[in-house]
Amino acid sequence: MRLKVVGILVALCALAIGWDWWTHRQAPGDATLAGAMPTALQAEALVPYVNPGARFTVVHFWATWCPPCMVEMPNVLQALKTLPPEVAVTMVSLDNPSPSVFYAKEKITVTERVAGLVSWVDDPEQVRATQILGKVMLPTTLIVDGATGRILQQIDGPLLWPPLMVALDKLN
Repeated sequence: MRLKVVGILVALCALAIGWDWWTHRQAPGDATLAGAMPTALQAEALVPYVNPGARFTVVHFWATWCPPCMVEMPNVLQALKTLPPEVAVTMVSLDNPSPSVFYAKEKITVTERVAGLVSWVDDPEQVRATQILGKVMLPTTLIVDGATGRILQQIDGPLLWPPLMVALDKLN
């Protein structure tokens, strides 16, 4: 009897989570234009993540505790190798700094030896990346103008690289 009750509770929780996902889902790689200039806070908070020497910087927010982030990571790392040289990439992990997170980051990013990849763990003592995003949805990718720091495009959800390449082509 007790096992049935636990099973029913688990099923109800799964149903609630599924319903929430279904009603708030967004197509993978569905891009929405950021539109206006970022606020001063956003522009200041983006400075460490943007490569001013690049035409564009792709800032990709992710976390080791985010299942979609971990599923997409091999594709992200493979796609990074195909980006044009004028596009820099910064991976920003929203994990709390800890030895296990640094180990996971090293295993995921450093062992791939992707040339030019910059990887950060967002520091809770500094301006949080969530202040840039205004919400927490991972993964999230920003295309940022390297010269101005202006957010040109925001892509929420798992990143599909063909739409990113199309967006970069349109911005050129």
